Amino acid sequence: MLWERQCSGVFIALILCFLIQPDGIWAEETSAFKIPNQIKITGFEKADSLCFDFSLHELVRLLGRVDVLASTETQVSKDGNWMVVIGETPSESSAPSSDLKKSLPDGYILDIGEDQVSIASKSAKGILNGVYDLAERMGYLFLYPGIEGEWPPLLEGDTPTIPIARVLANPRFPHRGIFNGNSNEEWAGFYAKMRFNALCQPTERALAEKLGLRIEVGGHDLDNLIPPDLFEKNPDMFRMDQPEDFFGKRRGDFNLCVTSPAAKETVQKAYREKLKPYLEDGIYAWHTWPEDLPAEGWCYCPTCRSFEPTDQAMLAMRMLAEVIREDQIPMRVPVLAYHDTMFPGKKIDAPKEAFLLFAPRERCYGHSLTDPDCGINAEYLRSLEEWHEKFKDTNDAHTFEYYLDRVLFRGLCPFLPQVILDDMNTYRENGIESHICLQTGSAFEPPLMMQNLLVFARGMWDENLSGDAFIATLSKRILSENPDPWIDYFQKRAEVSTKTMQWEDESVGWADYRWISETTLPIGEEMVEIYRQGSEDYDDLADRLEAAIQPDWPDRVKDFAHSEIARTRFESQELKSMMLQQDAVNHVGDYLNTENVESLKTGVSLMKETIRQFEVAAASAEDAGFTSGTYYFMFNRWMTKELNEKIAKWVAVTGGE
Repeated sequence: MLWERQCSGVFIALILCFLIQPDGIWAEETSAFKIPNQIKITGFEKADSLCFDFSLHELVRLLGRVDVLASTETQVSKDGNWMVVIGETPSESSAPSSDLKKSLPDGYILDIGEDQVSIASKSAKGILNGVYDLAERMGYLFLYPGIEGEWPPLLEGDTPTIPIARVLANPRFPHRGIFNGNSNEEWAGFYAKMRFNALCQPTERALAEKLGLRIEVGGHDLDNLIPPDLFEKNPDMFRMDQPEDFFGKRRGDFNLCVTSPAAKETVQKAYREKLKPYLEDGIYAWHTWPEDLPAEGWCYCPTCRSFEPTDQAMLAMRMLAEVIREDQIPMRVPVLAYHDTMFPGKKIDAPKEAFLLFAPRERCYGHSLTDPDCGINAEYLRSLEEWHEKFKDTNDAHTFEYYLDRVLFRGLCPFLPQVILDDMNTYRENGIESHICLQTGSAFEPPLMMQNLLVFARGMWDENLSGDAFIATLSKRILSENPDPWIDYFQKRAEVSTKTMQWEDESVGWADYRWISETTLPIGEEMVEIYRQGSEDYDDLADRLEAAIQPDWPDRVKDFAHSEIARTRFESQELKSMMLQQDAVNHVGDYLNTENVESLKTGVSLMKETIRQFEVAAASAEDAGFTSGTYYFMFNRWMTKELNEKIAKWVAVTGGE
């Protein structure tokens, strides 16, 4: 899936016939490989491999969709590498073993000559990655999951022609993938097309092996290791909610007393038992994070109160790491940086069996982590740098990013290509080795999938990719004869998204695009205008794309355009809801600051208008094809309930108005 930057074929032809460049950069020439209607594929395998077998199967299938009949044979590799050759059957010596020394484990060398094409790798997964790269060079677009989202080139009876190239493709991160993704075959197969190699979701082992996916499982599972029914018998194993001299009580609700020997014994025993099936299934890590709370979920007993939340969380993870170490279990313990553990503690060291999981949920998604104009992201960058230092002697630091979190984004699908790509540079510079993104909130409705996923995948292989270049290439893949309407559409979506997703004046802590804050700060009034303008811009954008549709556009492009138009109109309506909601809470904030009852009356009136607008937005979501189980409808009902409760509360002050 390397999207090339166009080079002068004449210039390259004058210099050399083949060009190898690192990290996925490749060059195009004037000559090309014309795929015949029938062709032979030879596979050189190092050992039996579901992934290698699937690579050959996919290559045959993808060629078949463009009217190429392919036959296959398999031979044993003699040099310890994996290789696939399309065309003349080669000798074993044609595998570029010396060049593969520069390749990472699932990188590959793709060599497209005039008479044959070869893909070579140190791993079967690298071959599969190369197959999907080759497919894109043939003209395929992997737009969303399912056969409908796999767009072959429209060749009108011809077969593909592939520009000659020789490329060494290496990923920028050793592991790349999705947390909480959908592990059915359709979605997992799409992740493979994205050249991901990590999925944090229970997945059938055979499917994971076939697709070359490293599997992690779990989540906020720490509480599962210390059952609450033990509270009555031994309350000292559970947290104290305040220090004793502030009337602290033991609570059997969240987390545990991390200095309790009995709690440690209980947790370790349960951990050993629950690890067994994961170990048998080849799971890399079981995530056993503390409870999902923004604050106040830790222990204030006499022996815990000296330790801040991050140090208490680290003590809990050290209990698990001790089991891993003592039993010599080949698994890792994730240490979650999130909410009140966003910054590392200073008293407790990270065990070597652990790895960092950096989850900056409350950051600003209208700016990159290094944007100098964003004060809040400066704090999250500082957090990342401090965690990098704390884990400097431990490998495989993970991200838990939120570019695909439609819960955080209240059902919206903000398009953030440049933010994602800029962040990627920052994460790489700060030691991240597994770049993982959360996909949740009913983000599994093709073709309504967030296009952030495509950017996230593409940037993993191209360190020079820009948001504009991604948009230009995607648009040309969608409609090569006339990409301009799509360039306009995606660029404007990105512009509106980055403006409406900013909140740089919020404090570091609990923040969310759903629960718009009561505020007296200038940003409150600014965001009312930004949401209003964004709503209008999206309506105008939908109108422009609708007007651009031509009768001669391929049906798949017209269908996709109508889907995007409907989604954009929904987002326009939801931004209008956000405008009214922000305006309402601004007035409530003003009342709380000035006791001006007229401001409160206006705020209550705007809340009522927001509720009516939620009904309009929900109808628009239905028109866009959102299914009844989509998270947005849950949010819509939830926020309507919350606003009604706020109205009832404040009407008592306004005298019924």
